[in-house]
Amino acid sequence: MNTQKGKRAGRSNRESSQQTRLELLTVGAREFFKHPSAADPFQGLTLYRIAKIAGKARNTVYRHWPDKEAYLADLTRYLLGDPSIFEKDFERIQSVARESASMSVLDALCAVANTDIATLQGNDVWRAMEVLAVGYMPLRPELHGVACDGYDALDQETYDLYRIVLDRHDRTPRPPFTTESIGKVLQALTEGAGIREIFDHDCFVKPLFPSAKHGVYAHAVTAILALLTTGPNDSRSLDTLLRELFEICDDATGH
Repeated sequence: MNTQKGKRAGRSNRESSQQTRLELLTVGAREFFKHPSAADPFQGLTLYRIAKIAGKARNTVYRHWPDKEAYLADLTRYLLGDPSIFEKDFERIQSVARESASMSVLDALCAVANTDIATLQGNDVWRAMEVLAVGYMPLRPELHGVACDGYDALDQETYDLYRIVLDRHDRTPRPPFTTESIGKVLQALTEGAGIREIFDHDCFVKPLFPSAKHGVYAHAVTAILALLTTGPNDSRSLDTLLRELFEICDDATGH
């Protein structure tokens, strides 16, 4: 009995510690988002100030990070690929993917893509992530490895959002692509769309033409997945498929 109580207490303490860590990282993300145009938005940010803004004791911050550089490395990992940032967003998108079972594969993938981009639009931390990647990371090459590790995790999470639909239709990565490399492509598309949406709102989600059901982003995602995944009766590599498609196009135009 005492052992079980001890395990529960230990788990509760770990969860509380993780929640505190995320609160402190969110403070850094918001502070960065307030000053994105500065050469180094974190120059005046100290662990003491982070603790004060978060309403925590200074010792609480030092239990998680020994110094500011360690905090910034963890913040970089958090903003550039820690899936916990988007846990609730992922749950919402996954729910849409599961509820799309009665749809065609095209409509189901479009539904996931539309929910993905719409969800990110409402996430302030995502905006901070975008600004960090474009405006700040070129100045901090020593953190590039940290960012790459974070992105690798986020790439896989991105593919897994679509895997729910793809698995339902027995579609798997088309050689030489893997789930990781497809996730990387999808994540790159998402980031580009996210940056453009900052000043050109809804440009990717509004219908391509009056009678279209979906916008540019959803169609782009499904086009990528159509090429980079394959069904059970299609053993062609991507190179073979592309050559066949372009040969058909050349024949049709007489070239």
